[in-house]
Amino acid sequence: TPHTPPERWNPPTPSSYRRHAEVAALITGYGEEESEEEEYAVVFEESEKERKKRERAEKVALVALGNKKAQEQPITIVEEDAQTLKVVTFNCNRGWGSSRESIKQGLKKHQIDVLCLQEVNMKRTIEIGGYNTFQQPRTVRRQKGKAAEGGGVAILVRKGIPTRQGETYSGKVTEKISVHVSQTAGPEIHIVNIYRPPIGGGDDTRKEDFVVGDLQEGENVLTMGDIINLHHEAWSAFATQSEGGRKVMTWVAETERIIWNDPRKPTWQRNIQRSSPDIVIGQPRWPRKWKLLEGWVSDHRPVMTEVPYEKTTEQKAARKVLQWQWRKADWTKYTLDLEHGAPKVERCKDPKEAIARLIGHIRRASRENIPRIPQRPREERELWWTEEIRKLQDEENTLKQKLGEHGGSEEEGEELQRLGSN
Repeated sequence: TPHTPPERWNPPTPSSYRRHAEVAALITGYGEEESEEEEYAVVFEESEKERKKRERAEKVALVALGNKKAQEQPITIVEEDAQTLKVVTFNCNRGWGSSRESIKQGLKKHQIDVLCLQEVNMKRTIEIGGYNTFQQPRTVRRQKGKAAEGGGVAILVRKGIPTRQGETYSGKVTEKISVHVSQTAGPEIHIVNIYRPPIGGGDDTRKEDFVVGDLQEGENVLTMGDIINLHHEAWSAFATQSEGGRKVMTWVAETERIIWNDPRKPTWQRNIQRSSPDIVIGQPRWPRKWKLLEGWVSDHRPVMTEVPYEKTTEQKAARKVLQWQWRKADWTKYTLDLEHGAPKVERCKDPKEAIARLIGHIRRASRENIPRIPQRPREERELWWTEEIRKLQDEENTLKQKLGEHGGSEEEGEELQRLGSN
């Protein structure tokens, strides 16, 4: 039967069944998410210039992406047994070492299946429990006579998801890595992680080598990553359109792909400067899901999306560890259900059969009246992670969100810079 997120569903059923439905929704992936309507129901205070930019971006998106604006695409309701693959793109900016703890917490909190990372700044292979790593370090020097430092891309895939590495590329500027994820029915899902860093002046000897073909064509391809300085109003209402951005948008239209970004929401922020270099390019037949996450250490915000995914037989066989929510149980109805089944147990003359029936009634009453959610794994924090650091991080995220929505004041920008330096 069609399944609807609890925020949209208010059936005329007893409260116990409604709570059970909400827990079922949580287990199938809707529990911690906002509805798409709530996600975009944000009041923005925009200037006349920003309004014109936004309207121009909407017109471009309308022409290039079809007869509906991306923001107006409805949520596609999936069946209860349908599966999705949660994919996140994130630019570490300060390197894997600085972002590692917040990334580990984000992976657990959002149950992420695939994580595409840019600027990991690591020569060694990234190791994190429960995930396989596919990695491409930077190989080209920015300046003559210096090591090939910084940069680097990686993809972390949850263990148990059958994956093989695809094309990798490390040019003079552009870095790219991809994986192919297998599913029971249908072709593999091809996930492409790309990083096009800025080219500086002075001693920077690199020359542009990015081509739109690096974004990868195909009917089952999800392209994401950071393409700095390739701006277009279809995915960023905060930056001036560039020639590279126009080429990307033309390629998207010609290959019949869709930009999933909300151009009004910046994915990068430094003090009062805002932009959206982190881009997601999906397929028109996939439900459009695009959401910014909070709490990760970087100037960039992680972007999460979901794509339809059919689990393999081995994955379906893997048992989920669920935890009973005793405080949310409907004990009144639980007792009534047990009393209703008591006569059937009392009529049994065979003690073994009576015990089996009693256990069956208890299990059925428990499943229907006591909610369950996936058990949270034990948190493994770094030794240096303290409550004081957590509070500073929360304060930094609050200021970033305020500046991202309303521009903020110069004093708030200075305060954000101070927190970032700490």
